[in-house]
Amino acid sequence: MTPPPTPKDRPRRNWTRWALIASLLVNVLIAGLVVGALSQGRPETRGGNGSDFRGPPEIAALIRGLDRPQRRALLEAMRDVPGLREGRGRMGRVQAEVLDALEAEPFDSAALEAALSDRRQVQDDLARAGITAFVGFVAEMSPEDRARLATQARERAERRSRRD
Repeated sequence: MTPPPTPKDRPRRNWTRWALIASLLVNVLIAGLVVGALSQGRPETRGGNGSDFRGPPEIAALIRGLDRPQRRALLEAMRDVPGLREGRGRMGRVQAEVLDALEAEPFDSAALEAALSDRRQVQDDLARAGITAFVGFVAEMSPEDRARLATQARERAERRSRRD
């Protein structure tokens, strides 16, 4: 009679351990992607569908309080504001100046500072034009819509302060 196989005689199954490790890594990766996507907020506030707004912080939170049709109408109206349209082109040019100053050899700190100052000026001009357009848009809203906008902005600020 043959004795039962001892642990040394049995074939080792290292592949099962590696398969379990790989499975665990895939699950952790998927969980991380899901958590990351959820932490980004609702899709309509992340952009990519025409509703994104990266404007002046003075009005960005208020704009996020608009419903989707209102937000689209506002952004459409802002596309027609001459200062905003021209400012986007100016912003591209001054950003190129900043990058050129960064790459320049020999490095000229005064040139970089001037380019950054020009960029700040364009940002300020864009913010002023955006704020003016937003105020005009809000002036056309009904009192009920303005009250709802204020309530939503207030609730958002309270939620943010509770998280911090």
